[in-house]
Amino acid sequence: MAEGVMDVECVNASSKDAIGEVRSLSPSGVDVAIIACRDASATHDAMRMVGKNGRVCLFSGAPPEHMPLCIDTNELHYTQKQLIGAYGCTSVQNQRAVELMASGKVDVGWLITHRISLDDVEEGIELAENRESMKVVVEY
Repeated sequence: MAEGVMDVECVNASSKDAIGEVRSLSPSGVDVAIIACRDASATHDAMRMVGKNGRVCLFSGAPPEHMPLCIDTNELHYTQKQLIGAYGCTSVQNQRAVELMASGKVDVGWLITHRISLDDVEEGIELAENRESMKVVVEY
């Protein structure tokens, strides 16, 4: 593989045996697993997917009712795995993301779960507060 090029595979983490699928692709474990969902069990799965010296990146927090999260510290220690958090992005990255969405190069329409009128904005706020929506669009 060329220098600086990563081999990337996507595995549906909700499959029955996601850990087995990952381990079949990379028997010694992957280098990096990025968790971008609110399911706390994903952290445990990711720790089993990464190999020695692997990194598990928490890009999304879990709901408060799933805290605290129990991690096998011996596994971290003896396999030299890293558990790191990542949050946020720069204004340049935000600008680029908006450009990609506006150009249509990145389809984000599937993220919109509800469309409401301005008169129903309180309903939209409730949907967001109760985590019953992904994105709510207020149309006028």
